[in-house]
Amino acid sequence: MRLVRFQIEDRVQLGALIEGNRRVVDLQAAAAALLRHDGDPLGAQEAAIRIPCSTAQFLRGGEISTSLARRALHFVTSGGADLWEDCTLPRDRIRLQAPLDPALIVCGGGNFWDHLEELGRDKPEHVEFFLKNPESVLGPEDAIPYQPWVSWKLDYEAELGIVIGKGGRCIPRARALDHVFGYTAVNDMAVRDRQLFRWAESSYFHVKYGDGKVFDNNLVLGPAVLSVDEVADATNLRLRCWVDGELRQDSNTRNYIWGVAEVIEYYSNMMTLEPGFLICPGTPGGCAVGADPDCGGKSASKASGPGYLRPGQTVIVDVEGVGRLENWVRDASNSFKASDFKREGANAPRCF
Repeated sequence: MRLVRFQIEDRVQLGALIEGNRRVVDLQAAAAALLRHDGDPLGAQEAAIRIPCSTAQFLRGGEISTSLARRALHFVTSGGADLWEDCTLPRDRIRLQAPLDPALIVCGGGNFWDHLEELGRDKPEHVEFFLKNPESVLGPEDAIPYQPWVSWKLDYEAELGIVIGKGGRCIPRARALDHVFGYTAVNDMAVRDRQLFRWAESSYFHVKYGDGKVFDNNLVLGPAVLSVDEVADATNLRLRCWVDGELRQDSNTRNYIWGVAEVIEYYSNMMTLEPGFLICPGTPGGCAVGADPDCGGKSASKASGPGYLRPGQTVIVDVEGVGRLENWVRDASNSFKASDFKREGANAPRCF
């Protein structure tokens, strides 16, 4: 199932992409139709409770909610023309929102050897992490704001996003994947001139994750959350990023220093992981900072120097089989409103 949140007119609904992402099934409408078909006189009310517009709330409904969504999806895709007309929409009639509205985002750093090498860093002793809040999140059709009052050095980071489906604390590595609902593509941006600081007159650079990674509108998700049953092997997924058509990052999740199960085990020892939490384990080498000696970059591969993001550019992040993001960078010099970073519509849509 390719789970999405989509906007139509002034409403946001939970849906599933079908037909090669050309059409979306309204899962709440599909569930209501299924329950009515099964003789439930309160089918619409039950569907509204079990399949809300919030992915995090939906996942907190556990197996009852996810099973209903899967049955409803099958009911519509195998049903007749009336169901198709009532419960599906063509892609050009909707606008995709971020597929997840996470209450908490747990992010890792220093998890690829080539990224460590381009920054001249040693392997961290333990899994690194920092936290982001929901205000970080942008959707697949949103613009990336270039905010010069925050930083002049806005960097891209292609990542795999891990969506927690079943909560837990102190989850053992052997059972960690049982707690995953699915995966999504992520562009987890950073402001490098706030993140990396030279220590006195030495060649050592201090990393400040709070300053460099935690700011509004800097984490693009989507287009969908792909459920685990459709991901053959999360430990072998190609990660790529292009800026204006130039391939900047090209790696694979098999190159993680700490893999998917390992980071879930580590983070769950620190905190309770709840359904709807997002984990971003880290990005590979090829970031713009790698060619910026002022921020500790050691790479000589970019003869023209660092290629930080600038207004007007297009950034593509592709996670093999999971999702492909394509966002443009917008000059936000004269704007401080998050709603101004959307391509269309400043008013927040309602949830149903």
